[in-house]
Amino acid sequence: MQSQMPLYPEQASNFAPNVDALMAYITAVCVFFAVAITAAIILFFFKYHRKKPGDIGVPIHGDSRLEALWLVIPAVLALTMFAGGAVVYVQFRRPPMDTLDIYVIGKQWMWKSQQPNGLKEINELATNGLVPDLTILLDLPPSDGLVRRTSSADRLEAEPLPFHDRVRSEFLSLAEADPDRYLVLDATRDSSQLSRAIQAAVRERLPDPVPERAEEITGSIPVIRE
Repeated sequence: MQSQMPLYPEQASNFAPNVDALMAYITAVCVFFAVAITAAIILFFFKYHRKKPGDIGVPIHGDSRLEALWLVIPAVLALTMFAGGAVVYVQFRRPPMDTLDIYVIGKQWMWKSQQPNGLKEINELATNGLVPDLTILLDLPPSDGLVRRTSSADRLEAEPLPFHDRVRSEFLSLAEADPDRYLVLDATRDSSQLSRAIQAAVRERLPDPVPERAEEITGSIPVIRE
């Protein structure tokens, strides 16, 4: 299938013209020398090939001027390419004052970008903006939670305690940033107290009156039962 990508994509930033100009210069130099060298090889092949079996080539003595040109010209071209690349790099390193700061987190299995307004690109792409009406966060010190496990630790549970402290802190930060959607409960409390608190929070968000089918489904969830 033919690629739909143009030779020069649409410029999406004010840095693009300089990058395009640098690439055009490098491409032009490479094409020029490729064509010139290929033409010279073909020309010399026909001009200097042995026309008779007994022909003897004429000795050629070196020309220092030619040798100097072969050294100076490539060096000048390479330095101009380097200078152009350095200028573009410096421009990239100094963003304009009115740019939008986006923080990117790279992990083994994903890239996540975080904008100042709280928008997380990976969440937006995965859920198309869909978020739960209520997120219940049972907050428990990691040192207490890890001793409750009844099976062998998986890769995440085997991480050291500071790792779990950072995870807890991140979840609490999310809850603090969106208090209307997060319900943070102290998980050290009695399970019956937690159950009643969760039940009350969920029922506040259910329609009134609650549809019979919804009441049947939510009533079957252990945590919702009285």
